[in-house]
Amino acid sequence: MLQTSGAALVSIGLVPKPAFAAPSGPFKIGIIWSYTGGGPAAGPELDAAMAAFQKVHGDTVAGRKVEFVRRDDTGVNPEVARRMAQELVVQEKVDMIAGMIFTANSMTVGDISNQSKTPVMLVNSVATGLLPKYPYMTRWSFTTLELTDVLGKWAAKNGYKSIYTMYADNQSGVDANVGFTRAFEGAGGKIVGVSPMPLTATDFSAYIQRAKDAKPDGCFIFLLAGGGSAQFIKQYDAAGLQKAGIKILATGDLVSENNLPQMGDAALGIVSAYHYSSVHNSALNRQYQQEANAITHGNPNPSFAGCAMWDILTATYRALAAQKGDWDPDKTMAFLKTYKAESPRGPIAIDGATRDIIQNIYLRRVEKRNGVLVNSEFATYPMVVSPEK
Repeated sequence: MLQTSGAALVSIGLVPKPAFAAPSGPFKIGIIWSYTGGGPAAGPELDAAMAAFQKVHGDTVAGRKVEFVRRDDTGVNPEVARRMAQELVVQEKVDMIAGMIFTANSMTVGDISNQSKTPVMLVNSVATGLLPKYPYMTRWSFTTLELTDVLGKWAAKNGYKSIYTMYADNQSGVDANVGFTRAFEGAGGKIVGVSPMPLTATDFSAYIQRAKDAKPDGCFIFLLAGGGSAQFIKQYDAAGLQKAGIKILATGDLVSENNLPQMGDAALGIVSAYHYSSVHNSALNRQYQQEANAITHGNPNPSFAGCAMWDILTATYRALAAQKGDWDPDKTMAFLKTYKAESPRGPIAIDGATRDIIQNIYLRRVEKRNGVLVNSEFATYPMVVSPEK
């Protein structure tokens, strides 16, 4: 257990680095990611995004070579994440940390960040209420609440009067259910049933049958992008809910680009709210897709995690250049709090008060283009600020 006294910080090397003249040594980015335990696409996608970014923008900023030091947190394992963060700060002497799929892991990494003043940039970790505890942390993904707020209001205004909700039973899933219910019922809809599902579930038939028996207009589904999404969709289709007109509404996690090929045509027509689609129509997104696909050859497909990593590296390069190769934690955070940029997902900014991302949220529908399933955007909600719980 880490102590927080000044003496303890000195003894394990977690004191903030003093600001001297701009260093000429390498700039080290510690990567903490679920290379195992995060789904088969997670590691290759992130690594491809980093390689693609450096192919386009180079590996040197303000005279400093940018290097990555990778660590595997093995999935939902907060103590491993803590140990990896401490190792990166103390032994590897990284300048910043990026990554983290799971919020529980981000919290223990945040503890190390607080002690060492090491900036942390989150690729995922979407639960609301995380950032206030960790002043050197910024989020480059989304919050589940911002997605469900948009989706619930849209559903109530577009013919859905009753919804049955099913969600993965973790903090993000709870947020999803609370957020969708609040938005949908607040706009006049009615929730007719709720089924939390264990994270380890692989057979969803009992939950699907309960939903079918409730005879709703649609079902709201939240499952993790690396979870059993394809199995769920196949069982939902086999149970006849789609034929009965009980349509699926979801956050984009369910139909992420790397889930769609396993789902097949059963996914057609699913409406989701998300901050990114692989077919987002912009020159920068086409560049990101092209460069990352050149590395992965479409296995995995470039998706939202790689997009967030691209944005993190863009911000890091700009912050490092603005400080002429120095990397003062407080100056870096001041820079990030006013950050605005164009991303492969569209325009983004960091909220100076919350350090959370502000971005467009898109409504997408699964369609087939040239024989390939894609999430086709059909509505844009510009520069959404995440609501509080």
